[in-house]
Amino acid sequence: MADLAVEGEVSPIELQVVGAQLQRDGIDSLAAYRQLGPQPKETLVQRFLAVVVDDCGPENDLLARGILYLLTNIDRDQRPYRPTKSQDDLENDLHLRGTAYNPGQLTLVLEILVGSGLVFLFPAAPSPRYQLVHDYPVTYVRQDSLLTALGWRT
Repeated sequence: MADLAVEGEVSPIELQVVGAQLQRDGIDSLAAYRQLGPQPKETLVQRFLAVVVDDCGPENDLLARGILYLLTNIDRDQRPYRPTKSQDDLENDLHLRGTAYNPGQLTLVLEILVGSGLVFLFPAAPSPRYQLVHDYPVTYVRQDSLLTALGWRT
């Protein structure tokens, strides 16, 4: 599991996500970990993201993927980052992309994303803001093939 370390350090949040998925998948040996393929950590992170989106329900699949995408960005030096956005910001961005939903769906999906530990909620005034928990999932979220097919990639 040396693939979790970057420059000799293991990111606590990455360890939390990978560890949660290891537990969820019942992987408890190095042999089982290696059976995940040539990039086991990436496989586990993608599975974790898929579980969180699935927890939002099939009727909210595109909305959940879209919100995660909107909470990511790539700077001009091609480095991933995670902007903070209010619910109004997210509503405007979703509207611009033609994503249909009702306010109850948006509230539910945001609650699930926050509850999963993947998104932080900053209850600041004048309105709460949301942010992806860490930079490392940005690349995985932005590789979402469904959003690419729908023209979301910028």
